[in-house]
Amino acid sequence: MDGIGSGASSDDYVWSFTTVPDTSLPAVNIISPLSGTIFIVGDQIEVYGNATDSDRIERLEISIRRGDWIDITDSFVSVDNWSYNWDTEGLDEGLYTIEVKGTDPAKNEWTDQIVVELKKPVSPYPFWIPILLTIVILIGATIGYRYFRSTYAERERVTDQRRTDMEEMLRRIEEEQESLVARAEEIEEKETDLDAKEDYLRDLDEKYASLAASLLEKEKIDLALGERMVEEEMGEDVYEIKRYEKAFTLLSEAEASEAGEITKKLPESGKKAMLLVYFNAVEAFLRERMQEMIPPGATILLGEKGHINTRSRAWEEKWSMLSLGTLTHAIDHNKHFFVQDQEAWEEVKDFLRETVEIRNLTAHPSEANPDVSDVRKRVYSAILSLSNVLRRPREIKK
Repeated sequence: MDGIGSGASSDDYVWSFTTVPDTSLPAVNIISPLSGTIFIVGDQIEVYGNATDSDRIERLEISIRRGDWIDITDSFVSVDNWSYNWDTEGLDEGLYTIEVKGTDPAKNEWTDQIVVELKKPVSPYPFWIPILLTIVILIGATIGYRYFRSTYAERERVTDQRRTDMEEMLRRIEEEQESLVARAEEIEEKETDLDAKEDYLRDLDEKYASLAASLLEKEKIDLALGERMVEEEMGEDVYEIKRYEKAFTLLSEAEASEAGEITKKLPESGKKAMLLVYFNAVEAFLRERMQEMIPPGATILLGEKGHINTRSRAWEEKWSMLSLGTLTHAIDHNKHFFVQDQEAWEEVKDFLRETVEIRNLTAHPSEANPDVSDVRKRVYSAILSLSNVLRRPREIKK
């Protein structure tokens, strides 16, 4: 207010504004790859980093090997981070400078750079090696194809021959079966003496054993599978039969033939032959086990079959011909040599006699075959029962 009471008006004031320029520089960094990294020509290289500013990054550009600046502002993958894919396909090998420049709205700029190296792929082989390998492969394929054709034809020929042989064998089996039945009826009608019946049974055994051997030879069975089946069935007691090679092989052959296709296509006489292999395994086991327990110079009583004097030169040959029934008699007449548990032996003896009867019925040409599962169960029970009741030879150790 002045001296006469009047004040100054608002129009008497003068306002002025000063704009402070933005001089702060952006921050631009290349994080990857590191300077000095070596790449192979053709690689797809991801160049990435970050760029920040007190205001904002208005423009982001990249230049490779001092070339033109390429706008990559749209390459931001987040607020501050960016990424650029560099395709090196067709480029020359050498050093490459990669520069990235960031510009803010005030045109302040900052540039970061790295230097990487591109190298051409190095082949580990001379140029002619792939060509040579191609030629070798083509020659090998040609030879292999011809060999395959020839071996395939040979396999077909062998298969046809085996089929023909098997058909011929089955035909002969049927013919022989008729003669066996006639012979069995003749013996039963005439009520011939024991020796004649024994001779017949021995002859019958030889025929069936020969037939089984021929079938096993013609049909390739998986013996290893049979061995595994025996081991699985007997468990930790398998050593009882494994130490007797012939018995173990026979039982493995029987198991393998039953597990395979061989028995399914055989007539009844052929199936008899294969079933009898199970019984033959028990017989071989008992014969070999008992022979180990015979004292030197001993005489083994065989009941009605007479005796075997081990001082005789041919005693082992005679022993090898003893049947399962005769071996049972030998144990019963020479318990002091063979039996360690007299009471248990009486039960095992009855079981063995039943087994012998079933075996003889199986071998009889006119009798129906027993169920194979019943035969398997009986055979394994016989082996384990005999192992428990017989004396243990001194050299047997678990």
